[in-house]
Amino acid sequence: MPTSTTARKTAPSRAKAGSIHATRELFRERWCDEDGNIFTVVAWRGSSSQGQAFYTLADGTPVQFKSNSVVRIVPTGELLFPCED
Repeated sequence: MPTSTTARKTAPSRAKAGSIHATRELFRERWCDEDGNIFTVVAWRGSSSQGQAFYTLADGTPVQFKSNSVVRIVPTGELLFPCED
């Protein structure tokens, strides 16, 4: 998955679900699975009064940070780790 920085976008999964009316992309990071496959994790900020951040893959699949060095893809349970440059 490409990791280029792009203009601010609307989070695909949250926008369709209607849980957050407007979102703003904060940043993108490269993460890898155990086989070395690269995934792009996107951080989003909601426009709600709390403005909590949430995270997805570039395709909108939700992910959850388990720690600073482990991300879990929610639907599959697959673990991602920081890519070595």
